[in-house]
Amino acid sequence: MNDEHKTKKQLIAELVEMRQQIAELEAKGAERKRAEEALRESEARYRLLVENQTDMVVKVDTEGRFQFVSPSYCRLFGKTEDELLGKSFVPLVHKDDRERTAKAMEDLYRPPHTAYVEQRAMTKDGWRWLGWMDTAILDEEGNVTAIIGVGRDITRRKQAEEALRESEGRWRSLAESSPDHILTLDTDLNIQFANFASPGLTVEDLIGTPLYTYVEQERQSEIKAILENVLKTGDLAKYETEYQTPAGTIYYESHVMPRTVAGEVVGLVMTARDITERKRAEEEIEKLARFPSENPSPVLRIAGDGTVIYANKAGSSLLSTWGGGINQALRSDWRELIAEAVGSGSRNDAEVDVGDRVFFLSLIPVAGLDYVNVYGLDITERKHMEEELAKHREHLEEMVAERTADLRKTIKSMAGREVRMADLKDAIRKLRAQLEGAGLEPVADDPLLAGYEESQKLDV
Repeated sequence: MNDEHKTKKQLIAELVEMRQQIAELEAKGAERKRAEEALRESEARYRLLVENQTDMVVKVDTEGRFQFVSPSYCRLFGKTEDELLGKSFVPLVHKDDRERTAKAMEDLYRPPHTAYVEQRAMTKDGWRWLGWMDTAILDEEGNVTAIIGVGRDITRRKQAEEALRESEGRWRSLAESSPDHILTLDTDLNIQFANFASPGLTVEDLIGTPLYTYVEQERQSEIKAILENVLKTGDLAKYETEYQTPAGTIYYESHVMPRTVAGEVVGLVMTARDITERKRAEEEIEKLARFPSENPSPVLRIAGDGTVIYANKAGSSLLSTWGGGINQALRSDWRELIAEAVGSGSRNDAEVDVGDRVFFLSLIPVAGLDYVNVYGLDITERKHMEEELAKHREHLEEMVAERTADLRKTIKSMAGREVRMADLKDAIRKLRAQLEGAGLEPVADDPLLAGYEESQKLDV
Protein backbone atom coordinates (compact mmCIF):
# COMPACT_ATOMS: atom_id res chain seq x y z
CA MET A 1 0.00 0.00 0.00
CA ASN A 2 1.42 3.35 -0.97
CA ASP A 3 1.80 6.05 1.63
CA GLU A 4 -0.65 8.35 -0.27
CA HIS A 5 -3.37 5.78 0.05
CA LYS A 6 -2.90 5.35 3.88
CA THR A 7 -5.39 6.89 6.12
CA LYS A 8 -4.51 9.33 8.78
CA LYS A 9 -5.36 6.73 11.39
CA GLN A 10 -2.94 4.20 9.87
CA LEU A 11 -0.13 6.71 9.76
CA ILE A 12 -0.61 7.60 13.40
CA ALA A 13 -0.50 3.90 14.36
CA GLU A 14 2.74 3.37 12.46
CA LEU A 15 4.23 6.46 14.06
CA VAL A 16 3.36 5.15 17.55
CA GLU A 17 4.90 1.78 16.75
CA MET A 18 8.09 3.39 15.46
CA ARG A 19 8.38 5.50 18.63
CA GLN A 20 7.97 2.33 20.75
CA GLN A 21 10.73 0.60 18.76
CA ILE A 22 12.97 3.64 19.18
CA ALA A 23 12.28 3.62 22.94
CA GLU A 24 13.08 -0.09 23.15
CA LEU A 25 16.32 0.42 21.26
CA GLU A 26 17.28 3.28 23.52
CA ALA A 27 16.46 1.14 26.60
CA LYS A 28 18.54 -1.74 25.29
CA GLY A 29 21.38 0.62 24.54
CA ALA A 30 21.25 1.99 28.06
CA GLU A 31 21.09 -1.51 29.49
CA ARG A 32 24.06 -2.54 27.38
CA LYS A 33 25.99 0.49 28.59
CA ARG A 34 25.15 -0.40 32.20
CA ALA A 35 26.21 -3.99 31.58
CA GLU A 36 29.45 -2.85 30.00
CA GLU A 37 30.08 -0.50 32.90
CA ALA A 38 29.32 -3.26 35.41
CA LEU A 39 31.64 -5.59 33.50
CA ARG A 40 34.41 -2.99 33.55
CA GLU A 41 33.90 -2.48 37.28
CA SER A 42 33.85 -6.24 37.88
CA GLU A 43 37.01 -6.72 35.84
CA ALA A 44 38.67 -3.92 37.77
CA ARG A 45 37.68 -5.43 41.10
CA TYR A 46 38.76 -8.87 39.91
CA ARG A 47 42.12 -7.55 38.70
CA LEU A 48 42.56 -5.62 41.94
CA LEU A 49 41.81 -8.78 43.89
CA VAL A 50 44.05 -10.99 41.79
CA GLU A 51 46.94 -8.54 41.76
CA ASN A 52 46.93 -7.94 45.49
CA GLN A 53 46.03 -11.26 47.07
CA THR A 54 48.72 -13.58 48.41
CA ASP A 55 47.04 -16.66 46.94
CA MET A 56 48.04 -17.47 43.39
CA VAL A 57 45.63 -17.67 40.45
CA VAL A 58 46.45 -19.33 37.14
CA LYS A 59 44.56 -20.42 34.06
CA VAL A 60 45.88 -23.23 31.91
CA ASP A 61 44.57 -24.99 28.82
CA THR A 62 43.94 -28.73 28.68
CA GLU A 63 47.62 -29.26 27.87
CA GLY A 64 48.73 -27.45 31.00
CA ARG A 65 49.98 -24.32 29.22
CA PHE A 66 49.58 -21.02 31.02
CA GLN A 67 46.88 -18.68 29.69
CA PHE A 68 46.93 -16.42 32.75
CA VAL A 69 49.19 -16.01 35.77
CA SER A 70 48.58 -13.71 38.73
CA PRO A 71 51.28 -11.32 39.94
CA SER A 72 51.60 -13.35 43.17
CA TYR A 73 52.48 -16.42 41.07
CA CYS A 74 55.09 -14.44 39.16
CA ARG A 75 56.58 -13.12 42.38
CA LEU A 76 56.85 -16.60 43.94
CA PHE A 77 58.62 -18.06 40.92
CA GLY A 78 60.67 -14.95 40.12
CA LYS A 79 59.40 -14.82 36.52
CA THR A 80 57.52 -12.29 34.42
CA GLU A 81 54.10 -12.90 32.91
CA ASP A 82 55.63 -13.04 29.41
CA GLU A 83 58.11 -15.70 30.53
CA LEU A 84 55.28 -17.93 31.73
CA LEU A 85 52.40 -17.52 29.29
CA GLY A 86 52.22 -20.32 26.77
CA LYS A 87 54.61 -22.46 28.80
CA SER A 88 53.64 -25.68 30.64
CA PHE A 89 53.55 -25.66 34.46
CA VAL A 90 54.76 -29.27 34.67
CA PRO A 91 58.54 -28.60 34.54
CA LEU A 92 58.19 -26.45 37.67
CA VAL A 93 56.75 -29.39 39.64
CA HIS A 94 59.02 -31.80 41.56
CA LYS A 95 59.50 -34.95 39.51
CA ASP A 96 58.34 -37.15 42.40
CA ASP A 97 55.02 -35.23 42.52
CA ARG A 98 54.20 -35.06 38.79
CA GLU A 99 52.44 -38.43 38.56
CA ARG A 100 50.34 -37.67 41.65
CA THR A 101 49.44 -34.25 40.22
CA ALA A 102 48.32 -35.73 36.90
CA LYS A 103 46.29 -38.38 38.72
CA ALA A 104 44.52 -35.75 40.83
CA MET A 105 43.71 -33.58 37.80
CA GLU A 106 41.81 -36.48 36.20
CA ASP A 107 38.97 -35.54 38.57
CA LEU A 108 38.50 -32.31 36.56
CA TYR A 109 36.99 -34.35 33.71
CA ARG A 110 34.12 -35.74 35.78
CA PRO A 111 31.59 -34.06 38.06
CA PRO A 112 31.95 -31.95 40.10
CA HIS A 113 34.92 -31.02 37.90
CA THR A 114 37.17 -29.99 40.77
CA ALA A 115 40.45 -31.34 42.13
CA TYR A 116 42.81 -30.65 45.02
CA VAL A 117 46.50 -31.50 44.87
CA GLU A 118 49.56 -30.77 46.99
CA GLN A 119 52.91 -30.64 45.22
CA ARG A 120 56.43 -29.35 45.54
CA ALA A 121 57.53 -26.71 43.04
CA MET A 122 60.86 -25.04 42.33
CA THR A 123 60.43 -21.37 43.24
CA LYS A 124 62.93 -18.55 43.44
CA ASP A 125 63.43 -19.55 47.09
CA GLY A 126 63.89 -23.25 46.35
CA TRP A 127 61.47 -26.12 46.74
CA ARG A 128 58.19 -25.08 48.32
CA TRP A 129 54.99 -27.00 49.03
CA LEU A 130 51.95 -25.61 47.17
CA GLY A 131 48.31 -26.58 47.58
CA TRP A 132 46.10 -26.13 44.51
CA MET A 133 42.30 -26.06 44.24
CA ASP A 134 41.51 -26.55 40.53
CA THR A 135 38.18 -25.98 38.76
CA ALA A 136 37.41 -26.91 35.17
CA ILE A 137 35.84 -24.44 32.69
CA LEU A 138 33.26 -26.20 30.51
CA ASP A 139 31.78 -25.30 27.12
CA GLU A 140 28.09 -25.58 26.24
CA GLU A 141 28.52 -29.29 25.55
CA GLY A 142 30.20 -29.97 28.91
CA ASN A 143 33.71 -30.36 27.54
CA VAL A 144 36.69 -29.04 29.54
CA THR A 145 38.23 -26.09 27.73
CA ALA A 146 40.47 -24.67 30.43
CA ILE A 147 41.35 -24.98 34.11
CA ILE A 148 41.40 -22.29 36.78
CA GLY A 149 43.75 -22.99 39.67
CA VAL A 150 43.94 -21.17 42.99
CA GLY A 151 47.11 -21.99 44.91
CA ARG A 152 48.68 -21.25 48.26
CA ASP A 153 52.14 -21.78 49.77
CA ILE A 154 51.61 -24.52 52.41
CA THR A 155 55.28 -25.14 53.21
CA ARG A 156 54.99 -24.13 56.86
CA ARG A 157 51.93 -26.29 57.33
CA LYS A 158 53.70 -29.28 55.78
CA GLN A 159 56.73 -28.67 57.96
CA ALA A 160 54.48 -28.43 61.02
CA GLU A 161 52.72 -31.66 60.03
CA GLU A 162 56.06 -33.41 59.62
CA ALA A 163 57.24 -32.11 62.98
CA LEU A 164 53.97 -33.23 64.51
CA ARG A 165 54.36 -36.71 63.00
CA GLU A 166 57.88 -36.94 64.38
CA SER A 167 56.69 -35.70 67.75
CA GLU A 168 53.79 -38.14 67.75
CA GLY A 169 56.19 -40.91 66.76
CA ARG A 170 58.50 -40.08 69.64
CA TRP A 171 55.54 -39.73 71.98
CA ARG A 172 54.05 -43.04 70.83
CA SER A 173 57.43 -44.76 71.19
CA LEU A 174 57.77 -43.31 74.68
CA ALA A 175 54.19 -44.25 75.57
CA GLU A 176 54.52 -47.82 74.29
CA SER A 177 57.76 -48.37 76.22
CA SER A 178 56.52 -46.71 79.41
CA PRO A 179 55.70 -48.97 82.36
CA ASP A 180 52.95 -46.48 83.29
CA HIS A 181 49.54 -46.32 81.66
CA ILE A 182 49.28 -43.31 79.33
CA LEU A 183 45.85 -42.33 78.02
CA THR A 184 44.27 -39.43 76.16
CA LEU A 185 40.63 -38.49 76.65
CA ASP A 186 38.25 -36.31 74.64
CA THR A 187 36.05 -33.64 76.20
CA ASP A 188 33.39 -36.29 76.90
CA LEU A 189 36.01 -38.17 78.97
CA ASN A 190 36.06 -41.05 76.47
CA ILE A 191 39.39 -42.82 75.96
CA GLN A 192 41.00 -41.98 72.62
CA PHE A 193 44.41 -43.60 73.13
CA ALA A 194 45.91 -46.09 75.57
CA ASN A 195 49.42 -47.52 75.40
CA PHE A 196 48.26 -50.75 77.06
CA ALA A 197 45.38 -52.10 79.12
CA SER A 198 44.99 -53.49 82.61
CA PRO A 199 44.78 -57.29 83.10
CA GLY A 200 41.55 -58.72 81.71
CA LEU A 201 41.09 -55.91 79.14
CA THR A 202 42.45 -54.99 75.71
CA VAL A 203 43.21 -51.57 74.26
CA GLU A 204 40.33 -52.12 71.83
CA ASP A 205 37.99 -52.57 74.81
CA LEU A 206 39.05 -49.17 76.17
CA ILE A 207 38.83 -46.97 73.07
CA GLY A 208 35.65 -44.89 73.00
CA THR A 209 34.56 -45.72 76.56
CA PRO A 210 34.41 -43.33 79.55
CA LEU A 211 37.51 -43.60 81.74
CA TYR A 212 35.68 -43.25 85.05
CA THR A 213 33.68 -46.45 84.43
CA TYR A 214 36.82 -48.49 85.14
CA VAL A 215 37.14 -47.40 88.77
CA GLU A 216 35.23 -48.81 91.72
CA GLN A 217 31.54 -48.03 91.28
CA GLU A 218 31.10 -46.06 94.48
CA ARG A 219 33.81 -43.59 93.34
CA GLN A 220 32.79 -43.12 89.69
CA SER A 221 30.92 -39.85 90.33
CA GLU A 222 33.86 -38.52 92.33
CA ILE A 223 36.42 -39.36 89.61
CA LYS A 224 34.16 -37.95 86.88
CA ALA A 225 33.91 -34.67 88.80
CA ILE A 226 37.72 -34.53 89.14
CA LEU A 227 38.20 -35.00 85.39
CA GLU A 228 35.52 -32.44 84.51
CA ASN A 229 37.17 -29.90 86.82
CA VAL A 230 40.50 -30.32 85.00
CA LEU A 231 38.68 -29.66 81.69
CA LYS A 232 37.01 -26.58 83.16
CA THR A 233 39.88 -25.01 85.09
CA GLY A 234 43.00 -26.41 83.43
CA ASP A 235 44.37 -27.32 86.86
CA LEU A 236 46.34 -30.53 87.33
CA ALA A 237 44.83 -33.31 89.45
CA LYS A 238 46.01 -36.47 91.20
CA TYR A 239 44.00 -39.31 92.69
CA GLU A 240 44.30 -43.00 93.64
CA THR A 241 41.99 -45.80 92.55
CA GLU A 242 41.59 -49.55 92.87
CA TYR A 243 41.06 -52.04 90.06
CA GLN A 244 39.80 -55.53 90.84
CA THR A 245 41.27 -58.45 88.86
CA PRO A 246 41.01 -62.24 89.27
CA ALA A 247 44.55 -62.13 90.65
CA GLY A 248 43.66 -59.52 93.26
CA THR A 249 43.45 -55.76 93.72
CA ILE A 250 45.66 -53.39 91.69
CA TYR A 251 46.21 -49.87 93.04
CA TYR A 252 46.83 -46.95 90.65
CA GLU A 253 48.02 -43.38 91.20
CA SER A 254 46.72 -41.18 88.37
CA HIS A 255 47.90 -37.74 87.26
CA VAL A 256 45.63 -35.73 84.93
CA MET A 257 46.42 -32.62 82.90
CA PRO A 258 44.59 -30.70 80.14
CA ARG A 259 45.45 -31.34 76.49
CA THR A 260 45.45 -28.11 74.49
CA VAL A 261 45.61 -27.19 70.80
CA ALA A 262 46.15 -23.53 69.89
CA GLY A 263 45.37 -22.57 73.45
CA GLU A 264 42.04 -24.44 73.53
CA VAL A 265 41.44 -27.42 75.82
CA VAL A 266 40.49 -30.36 73.57
CA GLY A 267 40.78 -33.16 76.09
CA LEU A 268 42.92 -34.66 78.83
CA VAL A 269 46.17 -36.57 79.15
CA MET A 270 46.42 -39.04 82.01
CA THR A 271 49.19 -41.20 83.38
CA ALA A 272 48.41 -44.01 85.79
CA ARG A 273 51.15 -45.79 87.73
CA ASP A 274 50.74 -49.19 89.36
CA ILE A 275 51.45 -48.53 93.04
CA THR A 276 50.30 -51.92 94.29
CA GLU A 277 53.70 -52.82 95.73
CA ARG A 278 53.98 -49.42 97.37
CA LYS A 279 50.51 -49.73 98.90
CA ARG A 280 51.31 -53.17 100.22
CA ALA A 281 54.56 -51.85 101.67
CA GLU A 282 52.66 -48.99 103.30
CA GLU A 283 50.17 -51.46 104.76
CA GLU A 284 53.05 -53.57 106.04
CA ILE A 285 54.69 -50.51 107.58
CA GLU A 286 51.41 -49.64 109.24
CA LYS A 287 51.18 -53.16 110.61
CA LEU A 288 54.76 -52.97 111.83
CA ALA A 289 54.01 -49.65 113.47
CA ARG A 290 51.30 -51.40 115.47
CA PHE A 291 53.40 -54.53 115.92
CA PRO A 292 55.10 -53.95 119.28
CA SER A 293 51.93 -53.17 121.21
CA GLU A 294 49.93 -55.94 119.50
CA ASN A 295 52.67 -58.55 119.64
CA PRO A 296 51.88 -61.27 122.24
CA SER A 297 55.61 -61.83 122.66
CA PRO A 298 57.92 -59.49 124.61
CA VAL A 299 59.32 -56.48 122.73
CA LEU A 300 61.63 -54.06 124.52
CA ARG A 301 64.00 -51.24 123.71
CA ILE A 302 66.99 -50.83 126.03
CA ALA A 303 69.40 -47.88 125.95
CA GLY A 304 73.12 -48.56 125.82
CA ASP A 305 73.46 -47.74 129.52
CA GLY A 306 70.88 -50.41 130.39
CA THR A 307 67.89 -48.07 130.88
CA VAL A 308 64.56 -49.46 129.68
CA ILE A 309 63.10 -47.11 127.03
CA TYR A 310 60.08 -49.15 126.00
CA ALA A 311 58.40 -52.45 126.82
CA ASN A 312 55.13 -53.80 125.52
CA LYS A 313 52.64 -55.55 127.77
CA ALA A 314 54.22 -58.95 127.24
CA GLY A 315 57.65 -57.54 128.10
CA SER A 316 56.64 -56.50 131.61
CA SER A 317 57.16 -60.08 132.88
CA LEU A 318 60.80 -59.88 131.83
CA LEU A 319 61.33 -56.57 133.56
CA SER A 320 60.39 -58.07 136.94
CA THR A 321 63.02 -60.76 136.37
CA TRP A 322 65.64 -58.27 135.31
CA GLY A 323 64.91 -56.03 138.23
CA GLY A 324 63.90 -52.94 136.31
CA GLY A 325 61.05 -51.01 134.76
CA ILE A 326 60.35 -48.27 132.20
CA ASN A 327 62.97 -45.48 132.54
CA GLN A 328 64.83 -47.66 135.06
CA ALA A 329 68.17 -49.42 134.73
CA LEU A 330 68.45 -53.21 134.51
CA ARG A 331 70.56 -55.24 136.91
CA SER A 332 74.29 -55.31 136.26
CA ASP A 333 74.57 -58.65 134.39
CA TRP A 334 71.94 -57.57 131.85
CA ARG A 335 73.46 -54.10 131.52
CA GLU A 336 76.74 -55.76 130.59
CA LEU A 337 74.96 -57.90 127.99
CA ILE A 338 73.27 -54.83 126.47
CA ALA A 339 76.54 -52.85 126.44
CA GLU A 340 78.27 -55.78 124.72
CA ALA A 341 75.60 -55.88 122.00
CA VAL A 342 75.84 -52.12 121.39
CA GLY A 343 79.63 -52.23 121.36
CA SER A 344 79.90 -55.20 118.96
CA GLY A 345 77.04 -54.07 116.71
CA SER A 346 76.10 -57.73 116.33
CA ARG A 347 73.14 -59.78 117.45
CA ASN A 348 73.23 -61.75 120.71
CA ASP A 349 70.82 -64.53 121.66
CA ALA A 350 69.98 -65.83 125.13
CA GLU A 351 67.50 -68.05 126.98
CA VAL A 352 66.05 -66.93 130.30
CA ASP A 353 63.71 -68.51 132.82
CA VAL A 354 60.82 -66.34 133.95
CA GLY A 355 58.97 -68.24 136.63
CA ASP A 356 57.78 -71.47 135.05
CA ARG A 357 58.24 -70.10 131.51
CA VAL A 358 61.31 -70.07 129.26
CA PHE A 359 61.97 -67.25 126.78
CA PHE A 360 64.36 -67.06 123.84
CA LEU A 361 65.67 -63.49 123.49
CA SER A 362 67.31 -61.79 120.49
CA LEU A 363 69.24 -58.64 121.34
CA ILE A 364 69.58 -56.63 118.11
CA PRO A 365 71.53 -53.34 118.23
CA VAL A 366 70.28 -50.57 115.90
CA ALA A 367 73.10 -49.26 113.73
CA GLY A 368 74.16 -45.71 114.54
CA LEU A 369 71.86 -45.46 117.56
CA ASP A 370 72.68 -46.17 121.18
CA TYR A 371 70.00 -48.71 121.93
CA VAL A 372 69.11 -52.38 121.50
CA ASN A 373 65.79 -53.87 120.45
CA VAL A 374 64.98 -57.03 122.38
CA TYR A 375 62.56 -59.52 120.83
CA GLY A 376 61.40 -62.38 123.01
CA LEU A 377 59.71 -65.65 122.19
CA ASP A 378 58.10 -68.00 124.71
CA ILE A 379 59.76 -71.38 124.06
CA THR A 380 58.45 -73.19 127.15
CA GLU A 381 56.45 -75.73 125.16
CA ARG A 382 59.34 -76.26 122.80
CA LYS A 383 61.68 -76.85 125.75
CA HIS A 384 59.24 -79.39 127.24
CA MET A 385 59.07 -81.16 123.89
CA GLU A 386 62.85 -81.17 123.68
CA GLU A 387 63.01 -82.77 127.13
CA GLU A 388 60.46 -85.41 126.15
CA LEU A 389 62.37 -86.07 122.94
CA ALA A 390 65.60 -86.41 124.91
CA LYS A 391 64.00 -88.97 127.24
CA HIS A 392 62.55 -90.86 124.29
CA ARG A 393 65.91 -90.78 122.54
CA GLU A 394 67.59 -92.16 125.69
CA HIS A 395 65.05 -94.99 125.88
CA LEU A 396 65.58 -95.80 122.19
CA GLU A 397 69.33 -95.85 122.68
CA GLU A 398 68.93 -98.37 125.57
CA MET A 399 66.70 -100.58 123.41
CA VAL A 400 69.21 -100.41 120.56
CA ALA A 401 72.01 -101.36 122.91
CA GLU A 402 70.07 -104.40 124.16
CA ARG A 403 69.19 -105.54 120.63
CA THR A 404 72.77 -105.02 119.55
CA ALA A 405 74.06 -107.29 122.34
CA ASP A 406 71.55 -110.04 121.43
CA LEU A 407 72.46 -109.78 117.79
CA ARG A 408 76.14 -110.07 118.54
CA LYS A 409 75.51 -113.30 120.48
CA THR A 410 73.50 -114.72 117.61
CA ILE A 411 76.12 -113.80 115.07
CA LYS A 412 78.85 -115.40 117.22
CA SER A 413 76.85 -118.65 117.51
CA MET A 414 76.17 -118.73 113.79
CA ALA A 415 79.85 -118.18 113.06
CA GLY A 416 80.83 -121.38 115.03
CA ARG A 417 78.18 -123.40 113.25
CA GLU A 418 79.40 -122.19 109.88
CA VAL A 419 82.94 -123.42 110.75
CA ARG A 420 81.64 -126.90 111.68
CA MET A 421 79.52 -127.14 108.56
CA ALA A 422 82.52 -126.22 106.43
CA ASP A 423 84.62 -129.04 107.95
CA LEU A 424 81.76 -131.53 107.40
CA LYS A 425 81.34 -130.49 103.77
CA ASP A 426 85.07 -130.91 103.18
CA ALA A 427 85.01 -134.48 104.66
CA ILE A 428 82.00 -135.41 102.49
CA ARG A 429 83.73 -134.19 99.35
CA LYS A 430 86.83 -136.29 100.19
CA LEU A 431 84.71 -139.43 100.88
CA ARG A 432 82.80 -139.04 97.66
CA ALA A 433 86.06 -138.69 95.74
CA GLN A 434 87.38 -141.93 97.31
CA LEU A 435 84.22 -143.84 96.40
CA GLU A 436 84.31 -142.64 92.86
CA GLY A 437 88.02 -143.46 92.67
CA ALA A 438 87.25 -147.04 93.72
CA GLY A 439 84.60 -147.31 91.06
CA LEU A 440 81.71 -147.31 93.58
CA GLU A 441 78.56 -145.24 93.34
CA PRO A 442 77.59 -143.41 96.51
CA VAL A 443 74.60 -144.90 98.31
CA ALA A 444 71.55 -142.77 97.37
CA ASP A 445 69.83 -143.12 100.72
CA ASP A 446 72.94 -142.59 102.77
CA PRO A 447 71.79 -139.86 105.16
CA LEU A 448 75.22 -138.35 105.26
CA LEU A 449 75.37 -138.05 101.52
CA ALA A 450 71.76 -136.87 101.35
CA GLY A 451 72.59 -134.13 103.80
CA TYR A 452 75.52 -133.22 101.67
CA GLU A 453 73.32 -133.00 98.56
CA GLU A 454 70.89 -130.72 100.39
CA SER A 455 73.74 -128.51 101.51
CA GLN A 456 74.85 -128.26 97.92
CA LYS A 457 71.34 -127.07 96.94
CA LEU A 458 71.38 -124.54 99.71
CA ASP A 459 74.71 -123.25 98.48
CA VAL A 460 73.11 -122.72 95.10
